[in-house]
Amino acid sequence: MDKSVKQVFDAPGFAAAYENKTEKANWLGPDVMFGMSYRYVHAGEKILDMGIGTGLCSELFHRAGLLVYGMDISAEMLKVAENKGFTEELREHNLAETPYPYADNSMDHAVCGGVMHIFADPSPIIREAARIIRIGGVFAFCCLDGGDGENIKTRHCDHEIHGHTQDFIGQRLSACQLKLCRTLSFIVDMPDCKQNFRAYVVKKVER
Repeated sequence: MDKSVKQVFDAPGFAAAYENKTEKANWLGPDVMFGMSYRYVHAGEKILDMGIGTGLCSELFHRAGLLVYGMDISAEMLKVAENKGFTEELREHNLAETPYPYADNSMDHAVCGGVMHIFADPSPIIREAARIIRIGGVFAFCCLDGGDGENIKTRHCDHEIHGHTQDFIGQRLSACQLKLCRTLSFIVDMPDCKQNFRAYVVKKVER
């Protein structure tokens, strides 16, 4: 994740307007990931939101009774999430920098929405999720879908975004004790274009 991404997220007014922008773009990622994960999670369990932003993804898990922990590169986005008052703890951290500030097996589950398309290779996020969640825990995430061909690269909001194929993601999951449970493709209708995204729910299993 390059510095330009942090500059975009920390720009004056961006965080405050972020949720209006996602609503206009018909951003269904949080709803899709929560719906696909619901059967695997329980009230009282801990979930780590990796790239929590303003809390759009994990707010739904909070409503289901989970304890939400979050990390994000943007201090401004974290302020918005904190003001919602549903998180247990928030930390400012760049997801490109590993290890993340959480112990092995310290979370029951993890979620990552609206982040992976910023990475040409999201392997660090996948590896850290596998390290941090317990055996039997699930990791829900979504990424720009590369389709059946090759990974794609384009530009949006003045920075590069990347689409990843299912094969590309699958190879990284299998290397990290993560077994695919469910996946679903959905469309994000942005003002200037439509993009295909894909949500995944994977479970940490014994080697």
